[in-house]
Amino acid sequence: MPERGPTTERFYVQAHGPDDDALKVGFRWLLGFARDHGHPRAAVFVPGLQQVENLGRAIGDAAARALKKDRSVSAGDVTLELLIERKLPFAYDGPLLAVWVDDKQLDKLDELCTPALCAIPWVRTDIDGWKSNWNPTDLRTGEAGGAEETVTNRVVAAALKSLTSTVNLGTGLGHPSDKASAVHMFKALKKAREEFDPDQVRAWAVRHGWRPDDARDLSELAQKVKEGRAVRGGSRKMWRDDIVAIWREDAASG
Repeated sequence: MPERGPTTERFYVQAHGPDDDALKVGFRWLLGFARDHGHPRAAVFVPGLQQVENLGRAIGDAAARALKKDRSVSAGDVTLELLIERKLPFAYDGPLLAVWVDDKQLDKLDELCTPALCAIPWVRTDIDGWKSNWNPTDLRTGEAGGAEETVTNRVVAAALKSLTSTVNLGTGLGHPSDKASAVHMFKALKKAREEFDPDQVRAWAVRHGWRPDDARDLSELAQKVKEGRAVRGGSRKMWRDDIVAIWREDAASG
């Protein structure tokens, strides 16, 4: 299966606790992106309705109350819409500002395939995983917030490419043979003393077509194998005996 490239543009505003300036930067970006790219609507996400009125510090109290009551408010030529965690749409075709979010919430928002997504955390470290996954741009500095190369061991990267080419990315590790392939891959790497970092595995996976929740499952599986814990579904042999040597050749030639 071919790799699915990341099509969403991703940004963030670094914040910690109540940061009115971060909110203002975020909303300027949101409405500016919508207008510049011809989107008639844009959305702001907050975890729950009780937090909507706090947006008034950036958009005005009247607009925040209208947003909470009607789920949308006019911002000139752009309709600003409200999204909350328990009522997310299947997809969203405008830019999205995600306020006071963490990595798990951003995983869900990434599934919306929005053209652009900007995150503002409540706690600075809450979006570190997402930043590592996607290398988003800091709106204040214009610099990338993650790493360009997500897996430092090129042999592990070659192994992950092999796994990704065989797994059904629509179901992740849901099929027993796909899970067995992943387990056997990590066990083979460990036996060959090829170091792998579960966080790097997750970041690599989401950049190469894995859905965020499936990438998380893959990372957790890597952690279990790395720690020597028992893993169900890993008894089947899915790769040839010399597969690590092949991955090493791929890494050296790539």
